[in-house]
Amino acid sequence: TRNTTTQLIDDQDVTANSSQVIPLQPAGSLFNTTYSINSHISSSFVGFPLLLLDCLDAIFDAKWDVRHSAAQTLRNVFCLNEMELDPVWIEELLVRGLSVLALESWVDYSGDGTIAPVRELVAQFVGKIISPDQLPLLLPYLSCSSWHAAHGAMLAIYYSNCDDIPAPIIQSVAECFRTRDEEELHTIAAHLIRKCPSDEVIEKCINHAWNLLEQKQQNLVDISPGAILNCIVTHKHLWHWNGSRLEIVVGYLRHAVASVRLAALKCLETTISSHDVDFMVALPWMWYALVNEEQLRAQVLESWQIILKSAKVRAHDAVKKYLSFWCSTLWSLSEVDWSLPGKNGSDKFSCTPRKLPILITLELCQAIGHALDCTGVSLNEIESAHGLCILGNLWILFSIFSVPKSQLEIVQSILQNPQKRFYSEQTNAVLKVLRCVERLQCLFPNATLQTKSEKWTPLELLNLAEDVGKLNYESLSTPEPYTTAHFLRQDIFTLEEKVRQTTYKLDQRIASAAAAVCFNAKLWTKPGILVKSWMESLKEDTHVHHWISKVLTKFLVENCNLHAMCCKKVVNNLIHSLIAVDANSTVELSYEKLSTALEARIEGARIALHAILSTKSPQLMALIVDRLNLELAAIPDTDSTLQGKCRFFYLITTGSIDASTMINILCKWSEETWMPHTRALVSSVLARIGAASIEHILKELHEPKAQIAYIRAIVKMPNDCILYLPQMVQMCLYAMCNGLNEAAACFATLVSLLPLLDQHDGQLKFFHQLLRSTPPPFTIDPIENLTWRPYQEHGVQWLSFLANNGLHGILADDMGLGKTLQVLASVRHIWKEIKGPKSLLVVCPIVIMEHWKRETLRLFGSKIHIVVCGGSSSQRRELQKKHYSKKKWQCDVLITSYNYLQRDIDKFTTDEFTHCVADEAHLIRNPQSLTAIALRQVKAKYRIALTGTPIQNTVEDVWSLFEFIMPGYLGSWPNFRQSTLSPIVASKKDSASNSQKVGTQLKPNLNNYEEGLLAMAKLHARIQPFVLRRTKEHVLTELPPKIIRDIVCELSPEQQQAYDNCSVQGHLHNLQQLGRLQKICVHPQLIDSQISNAIELSALKELLDMNMDHRFLIFCHLQATIELLATILKNYCTEIKYLRLDGSIPVSE
Repeated sequence: TRNTTTQLIDDQDVTANSSQVIPLQPAGSLFNTTYSINSHISSSFVGFPLLLLDCLDAIFDAKWDVRHSAAQTLRNVFCLNEMELDPVWIEELLVRGLSVLALESWVDYSGDGTIAPVRELVAQFVGKIISPDQLPLLLPYLSCSSWHAAHGAMLAIYYSNCDDIPAPIIQSVAECFRTRDEEELHTIAAHLIRKCPSDEVIEKCINHAWNLLEQKQQNLVDISPGAILNCIVTHKHLWHWNGSRLEIVVGYLRHAVASVRLAALKCLETTISSHDVDFMVALPWMWYALVNEEQLRAQVLESWQIILKSAKVRAHDAVKKYLSFWCSTLWSLSEVDWSLPGKNGSDKFSCTPRKLPILITLELCQAIGHALDCTGVSLNEIESAHGLCILGNLWILFSIFSVPKSQLEIVQSILQNPQKRFYSEQTNAVLKVLRCVERLQCLFPNATLQTKSEKWTPLELLNLAEDVGKLNYESLSTPEPYTTAHFLRQDIFTLEEKVRQTTYKLDQRIASAAAAVCFNAKLWTKPGILVKSWMESLKEDTHVHHWISKVLTKFLVENCNLHAMCCKKVVNNLIHSLIAVDANSTVELSYEKLSTALEARIEGARIALHAILSTKSPQLMALIVDRLNLELAAIPDTDSTLQGKCRFFYLITTGSIDASTMINILCKWSEETWMPHTRALVSSVLARIGAASIEHILKELHEPKAQIAYIRAIVKMPNDCILYLPQMVQMCLYAMCNGLNEAAACFATLVSLLPLLDQHDGQLKFFHQLLRSTPPPFTIDPIENLTWRPYQEHGVQWLSFLANNGLHGILADDMGLGKTLQVLASVRHIWKEIKGPKSLLVVCPIVIMEHWKRETLRLFGSKIHIVVCGGSSSQRRELQKKHYSKKKWQCDVLITSYNYLQRDIDKFTTDEFTHCVADEAHLIRNPQSLTAIALRQVKAKYRIALTGTPIQNTVEDVWSLFEFIMPGYLGSWPNFRQSTLSPIVASKKDSASNSQKVGTQLKPNLNNYEEGLLAMAKLHARIQPFVLRRTKEHVLTELPPKIIRDIVCELSPEQQQAYDNCSVQGHLHNLQQLGRLQKICVHPQLIDSQISNAIELSALKELLDMNMDHRFLIFCHLQATIELLATILKNYCTEIKYLRLDGSIPVSE
């Protein structure tokens, strides 16, 4: 916000009491009013939170996203929290808010798929702080010519929640409603009129509302009709009803906006309950909504039931007229245009021809059954040659309360004597098979294939396909008939299997539907015939799982005493199906997509058992508990068996069954050796049990792998586990110290939750120190000729704090701040507390290996045994013979380079070092490089990475660094790339901030920019406690500011002449030509030894003469320039001593 506002608040106001050592005070200090007492703003705002002051300025910012963020912050503060405000503050807030509402296009933003409702947000906090006696301030807005101001004023009135709106305000709002044409004003005005008491003014508005609805009938994207319809329903006693208004209401059932369609439904309910309407108009529109509605189908079905229940016999003729049409549309929509009654006879509306899903068909059958129940209309003939027609009629009968006896006899016949022939909808497929057989018959004249039959059955068609397979295809001598015969045979097999499976599934659905009707009508004696069809459907037909589950559950509840053995068998069969596993596939607790027959069977059993558990029937609960005790009686002998049982245990946790016994047994089982996936499933079951059992489970789990698996499952519910966060962190630290790498990723998730802990709880001191990087202070041992700066002491204490708690870190200070000394001091401090041998491995670039040796001697003294492993292969072998024996380095400190580590990796992985330090760790930023792979193979108890540039290219660098210091902390590389790296990279694109593209599967409603911000925030929360970075500007405050001065040197005449001559000799786009011109500008002697005058060297000599008491560092672009400069200094500036450093100098020097 401060970067986009003109009135800035100094950081000194915010951090006045903060330590000079990083980190500063947490962001919560922005709300601490003590910091603004001495600020430079108006004295009337002393004590006002600084963040809100910034937001009050930012709501007038030129950028829409800044205005929106500021308005949203103010809304959240004042509307979601109870704040006691000074009257002066309220007045200022109100003035600024009203000023925003008076603006026009400056306020809201809509474009590029983004909508920023700034006016709405500002109106919310204005409505919160405005008092009833201040509402007249909005009267000029309502009469303003700008609709934006009128809209803002009505929004503020609406959000004020004033019970008694002044009469002048009501009249002005009513005037806007009747005279303005903007849909935004119509919407908010209708909301306000809905809250007003009825009088003459409101009655005029209601009459005008009907006219508006008629005018807006053709505009199917205007959202204002929804608010207008709701307003009309509220003031229904002010209607002047006439029949034409019914067409107005039902017309909005096909509106594009769901809220408008819902308002039309409610208005239609009100209309039918209070007026005499024409059901010949209403019911066709309702059926149209039932068939085509997607978002509001449940509400439409509810309204259908309410309307027919209130209508009863009044709708008899309409139901009888449209019943056959309704039944014909149960399975498919073949009409492109639907004719619906309207003002001018019949209006045609487009309807996409399609096959309706099974679940929608079930709901439509339920709607027809309710209509028949309410009106007394009888269903047509149940029997039909069309199988889908039979099924639809059976589902309708199941929804009817009282089925005629004649129809029940037909249903019973269908259940007991199922049809054996194909239905009419399979006729075309059967004819295709027969045509293929006839063509095949032509190729085998002597073969006898029966293709003539009046009515084919699935068994006869299967026998025909078997006869086709027995033909002697090898007798076809020529290639063309042989190929044709094989293609025809494959087509016959495919078509026959398809039509047979379709018929079988349809027969199965008809049998289960007939069983349901017989069960409802109590037309059965033995339960076997009913249950058999339902159980087969549950195992195979995924589309009717929920419907069958409801019927089966109802049967079990009503007959658990009378048919106890049958019910027990059903429950046990369902549980047996639920725990079934396939050894060749991964076991999941639930399946989103059902790809195999076993998964369909498991899902059907899960849905049925969930429905049984929801009944809480004592008899059924007892059956499930008995089976649970049986499954818990003995430990499973294989992983797959336990994985299957976990499905059952996971489902049980959602019911009302006591899970204490299951907790104890599962915790005991967790101590055994299981596959990681099995542990994950068991942990998911334990996590599902609930927050009340977390403490008990944590006490019962003793094996580290089981603890980590459970913590990984429970952190997905942070609200439940926050109280046990310290205990879970300790478990992760213990597992990490014992080499359990999978604990690191779990620990990373816990670290991001640490800010939720109480900051004032003294018992949580460690977590606050870790989160804020404020380690406990201690005195560092003095070193001769070395004075520790405060930030260096803090760095030593921070590194020691991490090591004392089994953690590792990245010291990312700027170059020159003493990272080497801080690391060595922390190592020395830790070593004082370690008994026995200790070792330090330093991996760094070759050029600073000697530097590390000097600094180590400086801090540890001459008694320390240091080995620098470098040089040629023969030199390194000699070192290894001398200092490497018994697969262990015989020294205290071993210093090597990344290249030497990679070449001799077998000598560095045989022993575990106490400390491993990677200097210039950005060299391992590529996680797939051989250097990074080699470094990660080194074993060390404490690991430290040093770098001045922790991120050089992308966030990928961070993963590589953390994979070295804490393997697995940021997850696996593929997961990190998908969840963190990719969103952040996508958010950096130019189009990310203004393109509403669909994000990843994790956040489907976020655009790339927002998803990148969330990923970055999540990453920062995880790595912040383990990265310490200080810059020179923050810690070396005694240094003067850096001065950069450019001295422009004009070319000497000789240089200018040489430059001009060279320019005309070739093309300037030639790289060689440009290089020659560059050399002339540096010094002409680089291309012509005859020219001796160069203005740059003259200027350099003047600088040297003016500052003889200082040292200089001169950079040259070319090797030849260094040679020339060295010659000039040697010949003409003998009083200046110089050293040169370039590629010609040996590394040892």
